Amino acid sequence: MKSRDEQFDTSVRASTFDVDVTSHGPTMLRQCFALFHEADRPHVAAWASVENGKLGLFWHADPKASGHPLPSKLTMDEAADLAWRWLLTAERPDDAPTGDGDALPCGWRVRSEGGGWSYCILTVEPTWAYWGK
Repeated sequence: MKSRDEQFDTSVRASTFDVDVTSHGPTMLRQCFALFHEADRPHVAAWASVENGKLGLFWHADPKASGHPLPSKLTMDEAADLAWRWLLTAERPDDAPTGDGDALPCGWRVRSEGGGWSYCILTVEPTWAYWGK
């Protein structure tokens, strides 16, 4: 039987890294992107695509995705700035949430992609930000 320290050996790298964050604003977006820098993931984005209303950032050209190489490799902080600029002009879903509060079209959702072998680091999509009372 392994000791507790051996069971939680952080030198072993697991391939599981699932992120799904919905929030709003450039500061939170940058903090969310920092998760991908700190994780055992590539630290630069080299390729981007926009498909089905989502911005995808890749560490390598993905033959399964349409897209283009970025003019230069971007750190996750630089990629967050690119994503924010894209979000400012991206179309929002038509279905604003309803309820006892306000829905404003300034939200975003960031998800890790993959679940196996993938060149995709993350996807960003515009969404509604909801403030409840």
